[in-house]
Amino acid sequence: MVVLTYQNLSGTVVPVPPAESNPFTDTKDVYARMAYNIGLMVGTSATQFDPNTLLTREMAATALTRVDKLRTYPNWTFATDGDYPLSYIAPAPFVDHTYISSWAKEGVYFMAANGIIQGFPDGTFRPRNVTSDQELIGYATATREQAIIIALRMVENLR
Repeated sequence: MVVLTYQNLSGTVVPVPPAESNPFTDTKDVYARMAYNIGLMVGTSATQFDPNTLLTREMAATALTRVDKLRTYPNWTFATDGDYPLSYIAPAPFVDHTYISSWAKEGVYFMAANGIIQGFPDGTFRPRNVTSDQELIGYATATREQAIIIALRMVENLR
């Protein structure tokens, strides 16, 4: 989704090339290699992509925020991310703000400020599971359907 969203938002008609050498030992997926090649995804370690790990809402927000940064700042890279802060008016903190990982806060609030990933009626964002009970009920996971809707909102709201 991040590769296709990037291509759509940036107006790139040339397909993103996959990394020539696959850095991951647990996937051969061409889109994972494409996202890695342009710096949108780095995996969970130098050699693991963890393709079967459930996507959390804070992961989705962060990955899609990188799409906007790459499109907006031609010199942006994963390594230089901190040099490219985003300009946006942050909404009020979510009730579960303390559960949002430090690396995900900018992405979560950027997405919320732009109406791309919403919070819930109870004031939570539900960024990640922090208890086993939350994990059992899928508290912070993003479904494939939600990922598609999020990507569509991003294209509509940031184009």
